[in-house]
Amino acid sequence: MERFPVEVIYLIIFAGFVLFNWLAQQAARRRQQEEQARAGGPAQDEPPPVEAEPPENIWGRARAPGPAPAPVPAPVARPAPPPAPRRLHPVRALLKDKRDLRRAVILSMVLGPCRAQEQPGDALPRHRTSPSPGSSVSPSQE
Repeated sequence: MERFPVEVIYLIIFAGFVLFNWLAQQAARRRQQEEQARAGGPAQDEPPPVEAEPPENIWGRARAPGPAPAPVPAPVARPAPPPAPRRLHPVRALLKDKRDLRRAVILSMVLGPCRAQEQPGDALPRHRTSPSPGSSVSPSQE
């Protein structure tokens, strides 16, 4: 046996961690029971004392009047926030009137189409007088 597999080492570490946590919980529980025994309080194993009164959720019984609830201070009156503006359709949010539409059309004409996906050779401007590469059309035939 030359080496332990790494997985076995991880399993041993994990089991040691779980065991350590369990032992720590047992020690804390034991300390708590000793403190309760010294203080003379009821042990956790004993059931709670039985009440002489029947439970309140039985039909026909009125709830016993308890102490009066503490008065709640009146909330400070704050002005209501203004109503949220009515949401516009996304197209209307961008182009509110004909003037905005006109500006958008002019801007799209000035900028032109996106050329990010074009091949490097296609990005060069082409003139009408010269034939496109690979074309058999002469300038006089156009």
